[in-house]
Amino acid sequence: MSIKRALARNQKKKADIKDKRNTKEAMNNMLETVVLNNLAVCTDNKQKYKAADIVRKNGERIWNYCQTYYLPMFAWVMYKHYGFRTKRIIDLHNAYMHIWRLIEESKNGPHVFLTLEWVYEGLEIEARHKYIKQEKPKANNFATLEEYVEYFSKCASIDIVADFEAVWLWVLHSEFGFGNKRLQQARDYLAKYEYMDYEDFQNRLALIEKCRPWIHDKQAEDIKFEEVRKQLRALGITEPGEMVLTLEY
Repeated sequence: MSIKRALARNQKKKADIKDKRNTKEAMNNMLETVVLNNLAVCTDNKQKYKAADIVRKNGERIWNYCQTYYLPMFAWVMYKHYGFRTKRIIDLHNAYMHIWRLIEESKNGPHVFLTLEWVYEGLEIEARHKYIKQEKPKANNFATLEEYVEYFSKCASIDIVADFEAVWLWVLHSEFGFGNKRLQQARDYLAKYEYMDYEDFQNRLALIEKCRPWIHDKQAEDIKFEEVRKQLRALGITEPGEMVLTLEY
């Protein structure tokens, strides 16, 4: 089924801008797949299984970190490089959350409205954009538990971010008319902001928040990133310097 036709069947479904995350079930399934796939290429030892268990237990922290970092960066790319301001940033967010709600309802309900596979296929068939995931680190027989944990968590993060990014790109195509060239351009811009320190990240949030709705648009909302800041505090990311997620052992 065409992703556009699938979405057309669900025009009355509304996204809630207050949605904060995708379901834990989807997150755990993804992490389980990532960990098991990568266990297969490591020599059998106790440390790798202990590391895999640590990554599973930290699954929600990894998921929340990826979402807390990348959703504002999607907005930043559009603000900085495409002139998006309040209304279009909010429209982008609502459309993005709408797609995820359909995906989750398809997983958890009796009917299939939309799947992530359709999103990837839609990008390739309808937008002529073949999404290529970031290359994962090489699997080695590591010497320490910490090295195994870093490896598994990095692989999990790459897969999580790829799904977030694919949905973002689909929204840019379906809602804002981006074709293959601009989709690739948006991805290239995003790549510049993958390793931002805490101060730069906060400064970009503040710049986007300074956007104000058009004066005659009485129903427009302000953009606020208080939930993002709250989530960073919950993840223990509060100090100047590199934004690094610490896993709980």
